[in-house]
Amino acid sequence: MRSSVSVILSSPPPDTTMHFPDYGQTVKDHQALLILVRHSGQQLKGKTFNRLFDRISKVNQVKITDQQGWVRNIRFRYKKVYPVENNDWGDFQSHRRLLGLISLGKCTNQGELNEICRQHESLKTRYNVTLYDSRCIIFGVREDGTICSSPEPGRATSAADDHIVNGQSANEAKSSSSHGDFRTTPLFYPCVDSCDRLESDIIDFVSSLFWVLESKRMEKGLERLEKVPLLCAPFEKKDFVGIDLDSRSNRKRCIGRAKKHLADLSLQAGLPGESIPLYIAAVDILRPVNDWFWLGCALEGLATTSAILLYPNVGRTQVVQRNSSLNVGDSCRPKVPGGSHSLPNGLDPSEVKNAAANCLSPEDIIDKYREAIIHYSKYRHAGIVEAEASIKATHILIEQDKPLLAADFLQNVVFINLNLPDEEKIQRFVTLSELYSCIGFHRKAAFFRRVAAMRCVAPQNPKTDWNQCYHLLLLALEGYKLSLDPVLFPGSSSSSGWAVLQICLLEELIACARRMGNVTLATQHLAFLLTSMMKHLSLNERRDYALQLEGLAVSSDSSLSIPLALDNGFIVPPVHLTQLPELRSFMPLAPPLSTRPVRLKGPKRSQSDSPFIFSPFQTYNNKDARASPSDMEKGDTGTLDFNWVVGDICHVALNVFNPLPIDLKVSSISLLTSGVKFQSESCSVTVAPLSPDVILLSGTPQDSGDLKLLGYTTQLLGMKSTCRLRALGISGYDIKIIPPLPTLSLSYNMNQNWKEGKQMDALPVPSSSPIPSSEPPPIRLSLFAGESRTVELELKNESVDCEVCLMDVTLESSLEDEGYEEGEVFSWEKDVIQAQLPIQPSSHLTFTLTITAPHCPSLSNHPLMETGSMGSSQGLSHSLQTPFQSQSLRGGIILGNFLPKRSDSSVSMKSSSGSRHSSLGPIGTGTAASLNKSLHAKVLGGVLWVKYSGGKGIKKEYARRLGIPMSVEVKPSLCITHCDVLPALLEEQCYLVADILNQTPHEMEVKYAEGKEIVLEAMDACRVPIPIKRSPLIPPTFPKLGDTEEMERIRKDVLKQVDLKWRIPSVEVRGSANACLTSLPLSPRMLDLLHVPPIKWQVRVNGRETEGDEVGCGPGEILEMSVTLVNLCPMPLPRLLLRIQVFQDLENGNHNYNLERRIAIIGSDRTLLSAIGEHAEYEHRFGLLLLTPGSYKVDLYCIAYEGDGSLSQDSPLHMTVGGGNPYENLPMVKNLPSSECIWRHSPPLTISVT
Repeated sequence: MRSSVSVILSSPPPDTTMHFPDYGQTVKDHQALLILVRHSGQQLKGKTFNRLFDRISKVNQVKITDQQGWVRNIRFRYKKVYPVENNDWGDFQSHRRLLGLISLGKCTNQGELNEICRQHESLKTRYNVTLYDSRCIIFGVREDGTICSSPEPGRATSAADDHIVNGQSANEAKSSSSHGDFRTTPLFYPCVDSCDRLESDIIDFVSSLFWVLESKRMEKGLERLEKVPLLCAPFEKKDFVGIDLDSRSNRKRCIGRAKKHLADLSLQAGLPGESIPLYIAAVDILRPVNDWFWLGCALEGLATTSAILLYPNVGRTQVVQRNSSLNVGDSCRPKVPGGSHSLPNGLDPSEVKNAAANCLSPEDIIDKYREAIIHYSKYRHAGIVEAEASIKATHILIEQDKPLLAADFLQNVVFINLNLPDEEKIQRFVTLSELYSCIGFHRKAAFFRRVAAMRCVAPQNPKTDWNQCYHLLLLALEGYKLSLDPVLFPGSSSSSGWAVLQICLLEELIACARRMGNVTLATQHLAFLLTSMMKHLSLNERRDYALQLEGLAVSSDSSLSIPLALDNGFIVPPVHLTQLPELRSFMPLAPPLSTRPVRLKGPKRSQSDSPFIFSPFQTYNNKDARASPSDMEKGDTGTLDFNWVVGDICHVALNVFNPLPIDLKVSSISLLTSGVKFQSESCSVTVAPLSPDVILLSGTPQDSGDLKLLGYTTQLLGMKSTCRLRALGISGYDIKIIPPLPTLSLSYNMNQNWKEGKQMDALPVPSSSPIPSSEPPPIRLSLFAGESRTVELELKNESVDCEVCLMDVTLESSLEDEGYEEGEVFSWEKDVIQAQLPIQPSSHLTFTLTITAPHCPSLSNHPLMETGSMGSSQGLSHSLQTPFQSQSLRGGIILGNFLPKRSDSSVSMKSSSGSRHSSLGPIGTGTAASLNKSLHAKVLGGVLWVKYSGGKGIKKEYARRLGIPMSVEVKPSLCITHCDVLPALLEEQCYLVADILNQTPHEMEVKYAEGKEIVLEAMDACRVPIPIKRSPLIPPTFPKLGDTEEMERIRKDVLKQVDLKWRIPSVEVRGSANACLTSLPLSPRMLDLLHVPPIKWQVRVNGRETEGDEVGCGPGEILEMSVTLVNLCPMPLPRLLLRIQVFQDLENGNHNYNLERRIAIIGSDRTLLSAIGEHAEYEHRFGLLLLTPGSYKVDLYCIAYEGDGSLSQDSPLHMTVGGGNPYENLPMVKNLPSSECIWRHSPPLTISVT
């Protein structure tokens, strides 16, 4: 005994610790049988071995029926490498024992076969303590033991060659393979592809392991407790040397450990229900004797067995995403209704209790694991066991959806100090990162991956592996919320994550790529860093990274950014410098209005034309509100309201910003398009540091169709980038390309008379008309009202192969809204334009545009017009030598009274060729001030649109529009303020009396009749009579009151005879004022005076015919009067009512008709005539007795009466004339019947009674 102790103490201490932990171990591995699969020989390739290992590993669970007929579910675990040091811990935990060995090899000759057998036997010797059985699988050997030879290239294998290998026969090879030292059952297969029975052979092999294990378990169960040996962990063997094992506590220690070992064997044999009581018994025995290490092992076994029963899917967890609105672990697996939160799917707690009555609850499982780990931590040599127990507890907590508790167990793994090689340390951190990912701690998982990556290239690591370091850093990207795909991680949006950590991680990736020698990969990572992290970098960092990128891009294999496939299968997406320069806006520019294509057809009928006030299906389009008021329809291109034309240079404006503190040199930038062929022109620009700029990209469409603008391409800092609008958060633009159209240029000649108009450049054009943004310049001039100017316009066809075959000139203005007609201001001859079509290439077309400054659109709307009297009639009668009373003006048009009041009641209107100055004095100061304020210059404008088409575009109904903005300042000139019609001495003639005003600051010469001129000073006024020939009545009808056709005919006849012209000698300007009478209103009295009357009056007093002379008589003297009506028409007159009325003119504007006591009429004062025949006469006689002296007037008038014939002498007469009866103030003529025409004898007969 003493000699044995001395030998143990004198020998060097054995390696009692495990070589490295098994980080992939789970609770289910406690019930699995461990099998080692090794690669033997040199002929079997590594990929082939891995493929065969995968096939063998699939046989991990076999159902075997035991001797009692119960079916047991036996699990198996396969390892490629398993240290002998770990196998020595098989007594402590039986699942660490290596029970089976499988060797895989391939041979082509006898020597290779012998080498495979030798290696297999060597492995058996190393693990012979625990090894139950083994198999040597050899490929290249037939089932009868003969070796299959591989034929030389180009040489066919004969039948004789199959029996001779290296000079040996098949029998010799078979005997050699069955060497006496080779006691393993071999499995021969001709080749790797012909091993269909491999799985069945493995099942037979693992079944044999089970039966050996079952026999061992039965033997252990039948051992007497008094003779059980003491099972020890490797580090405990020297502690029990020289110790009395027969003591009471040691005997309990032996029994407790034996119970625990038997429980392990029962669990491996597929009897978890029997193992739980054994574990419980072992715990009860070991706890009193303070055997903490084996107590922890028993507690772990008890918790593991309970977890196997409760969680069949333990260890099959998936990574979940942490979310503030998601409970951790909710996405791992669905909830089990009616069951415990930690139970597997479809497993009820009552079923678990029936399957294993002594099974622990989920909470107790974690408590037992925690207690076991605490006992393990008491022993320095149990660090690996403690780490593995913590990892297995973490898997259970993941299954229970308790990530915080799982994090506590993982944190314990971090603090365990293990003396491991660098490879195992790296694997340790990788395992921790995977488990942290499973519980949703992605940032901590990324931290450990990054630590593992740094350990791969640590200075103390003799085997630095930059490829592994790069791979681990790639796996850490997700934890830092970083993606190398610019689409998933755009730098322009507010991405989450920690910018400082992300920048640091990207820098490490760049360094790894450069140490790996992959410059292209480093270039893409640096470009991604500069693009996505631009807003988080300082100015100095931006400059440094930009310079580094330029240097790397020069040494890179390609300047194009393409997807890079790594060796591990990871694809690095391409990176484009979309933030250099930073795009702020991308806007296709519309062609100038002079070249912008439009539709030939008019706009489509809008929904506003619907007869319904509202429709629920009505849609509102803002583009309709932006549409031009012209009659041409713009092309509908989605978001754009314009089209491009084939052959035209089209532009796109890019508003960019340089975020770098250095000059950004863009060597090439061009548009990126799809659809029709588009020739994009590249350009080079330099953007100043930290400043915005506008880049204008251009191109030319080569064909008609649909063009889509996708973005642009750049080349800067040595990299070619494709900047797509979709990646920048901007939708693409669809533009319609129409066929070629001709292009016209416009020029015009301005003569010397335009000097004053050239000073009007600052005048604005009314906003109602769109102004073209391109040439030609607008036409701006200043004219006096009534003045006209002409301009010669020349249109030249600038196209090379397109002729202009269609042209239409239209005017767009607001003249009609202001009361003017378009042709009144702007006019041109359309026939001249059409006669010069078509316009061949390089040819031109000319036409004349006439611009006339209009007068006030309506006399009744003139700003100076006020209701009032025309003026004194005595002055008019005196100047015209016509004795008519002031009542004759009551039917005239009262247009206003702007003249100052005078003391005299008459105004001299004498004018002749000899006397050319007005007799009217200047306007008063107050009136002139108001006149200057109200009469100011007015600006009229419009756009002359030249719509033309030709070439192939006309077939698609497209054209161009050339707009000429025009602005005319209309200054006041000669104005007609009052107008009336008065009779003349001759019956076939009358006078159009007009009050004219010189509104200019210059002296003006006015010609109002042939040989009649007058000179008006500045702001002076006068009254001029214009002789007018009366218009004859047109049979067979007579003019009716309100007859617009007849009124328009008379008005045109008057305008033909009026020639009112003016001239300003100081500025050499001429004009006409005829337009002031264009809208001259005509009253019924004026129409009567403008018509030649169809009735001729012959009045005789006492048998003597009067011709406007005054008749005298004495009081009480009877005057015999005769009135003869002569029909001058070539047709009978209808029924007529002749009326005689006597009154007195008080010469103060009033008439006295109440003469019942002063006069007496002998006979009838009225008579109704049925008709007067053609050129027939009718005579009416009556007597007039004047009783008192005075001046009397006799008014004679005749009415074309359309009554029913029941008119009596005493009945009142009724007459309604249009909008008012001009004779309604006459008391004896009130309530006249409805009538058509009235003819009166003018002037009234004057009788003086003395």
